[in-house]
Amino acid sequence: MDKTIIKELFNSSVPKEYYKKNKDKFKNVEIFSFEENDKDNKKLNLEIFSLPVSNDKIKVTKFTNYEQLDIFNKEILLNLRYVIELDTNVVSYLKSFYDRNLKDNELIKAVESLIKDLDGKRENFLLGNNLYIWENLIKGEKEDILLDNIKKAECVLNYKFYKTKDNIEEKTYLNQINEIKNLKEDILKRYYIIYSLLLKSFYLKLKKLSLKDKLKRLIDFINNQLCCYMEEEILLCTMYLFDNDEVTKFFKQKKVESMTWDLLHLRLLKERISLNSKNEMLNFPLILSSDNAFNEIMMINPVRAVVYDKELSKITIINKKDIFSYIYDSDKISDSFKNEILSELYNGEKNRKNKINYINFKELSENLEKELENLKSIQIKKGEEDL
Repeated sequence: MDKTIIKELFNSSVPKEYYKKNKDKFKNVEIFSFEENDKDNKKLNLEIFSLPVSNDKIKVTKFTNYEQLDIFNKEILLNLRYVIELDTNVVSYLKSFYDRNLKDNELIKAVESLIKDLDGKRENFLLGNNLYIWENLIKGEKEDILLDNIKKAECVLNYKFYKTKDNIEEKTYLNQINEIKNLKEDILKRYYIIYSLLLKSFYLKLKKLSLKDKLKRLIDFINNQLCCYMEEEILLCTMYLFDNDEVTKFFKQKKVESMTWDLLHLRLLKERISLNSKNEMLNFPLILSSDNAFNEIMMINPVRAVVYDKELSKITIINKKDIFSYIYDSDKISDSFKNEILSELYNGEKNRKNKINYINFKELSENLEKELENLKSIQIKKGEEDL
């Protein structure tokens, strides 16, 4: 897939028209856009994504407005399906509901409302447990407990198919747990990369520096210590340094460890957007969560489009925001400085690639924890002296 052509497409004023006029450039590329919808398109069953879960306890969140799906190539006929991912709190509600131990009347109503909302749409969804397994397996939860809780959640949401959890075939879930176990090292590596980035951002936020110096130090950290480019996480941290109101609540409400899990979940779940070309099935994740801050952070940078390279069988996610556009559009720093730091970020790729395999990210995060705590201690002492 030619990245330049894709960039030209999404930089054009009307991407769909650009696609039509340049079809020869997109011979093996399909575009699934969420910016506009051809209302005359009767091929797609988009109403399946309208889950009217409306309560304060369980929220349905999507990576974008799936109901606006528009396939640029009208010759394609696809089946749509969504995978419902459950966070740890929602699994605990469903487990307690199954065990008849759920005492909170609002939670009981929330679960009953969810079951009702899913009725009639079951042929279009799968119940995913990736979100729940990723976090709890890595935190050390026993596999038999994970399996039991998953089966109870499955039984509650698919009550039409199972009378009790013992009617549920375990093999699929055991395979899923084993698959994630094999990915544990990779998931932990990503966890410590994101954790380190957040710790450095908090440190820079507290440090009495100009915005210009904070950004220079952040880019230097990314290029020479983190040696990893995570577009969305870097964007959020940059927005935080810019005092952007969209991210303030997320950065203020949570502990750094919880924030790290949230961002890791978002990264891993976006990778679950997939196209099964053999079965002509396009899969989208929906997340059921009781965490308002998590739900809000999901919508800061929605998916703009999914690009599918048929030749490579590869999907690329195009987000609405990117770090380069965000900085270029800012009025808080000069144009010359924008060019300087973005050039450093762009040209740092080779250096990052050369160094990344030699970095102990757990050790890096531990050093950053100490750095942040030392800064906090100094500031507290200065505050006491000023008093």
